[in-house]
Amino acid sequence: MDRALLTQALESVAIQTYPNIEVVVLAVRPDHRALGNHCGKFPLRLVPTDQPVLRSAAANRAMVAARGEFLIFLDDDDWMMPGHVARLAEVLNRLPQTQAVYTGIGLVDAEGKPLGQTFDLPFDPIRQIAGNLTPIHAVLFRSTVLAQGCHFDETLDRLEDWDFWLQIANLAPMVHLPGVSAVYRIHESSGVHTDAGPEGAATRRIYEKWEPY
Repeated sequence: MDRALLTQALESVAIQTYPNIEVVVLAVRPDHRALGNHCGKFPLRLVPTDQPVLRSAAANRAMVAARGEFLIFLDDDDWMMPGHVARLAEVLNRLPQTQAVYTGIGLVDAEGKPLGQTFDLPFDPIRQIAGNLTPIHAVLFRSTVLAQGCHFDETLDRLEDWDFWLQIANLAPMVHLPGVSAVYRIHESSGVHTDAGPEGAATRRIYEKWEPY
């Protein structure tokens, strides 16, 4: 998106200790403000659009545009602690058969005040099919999952990341790295915000899609 909080999100990327990062910002509207060519020491590319796009379509475009071996998403209202990418990448480098690794996320309110809660559960395939385990920026995954058929379901505009993680977990169990190294902001547009209407409908669709598994 292009909210004011994007600057804070990009600043958290700029201070990552991992040495080799490419930043891809996907414009979801044609009038996205211009960005520079760098995010700190890392190269930055703004991928434009000629019409508004929904979250799932934006995620697919971003993955296609990215050139890295490992991929991670960051919504514009969340942020990462300096060692977040490095500690996740170490796991993927050490475990070549692992397709995705995730770690703990701390929760804050809309103003950035800590809520004293975290998402930091070990991987459990039963729990994963029952509900999304973690926010989207907790997960680092291999770009090769795209060639294996994983993509965001563009008929979903809620819980699309949960469906995507289920696809990856169907290839190989996701690895949990204990500890918190990123922050998730809870407000009305957050993906885990309770909304019995659209949220419940999206949940039912995912259950129906994955019921055979």
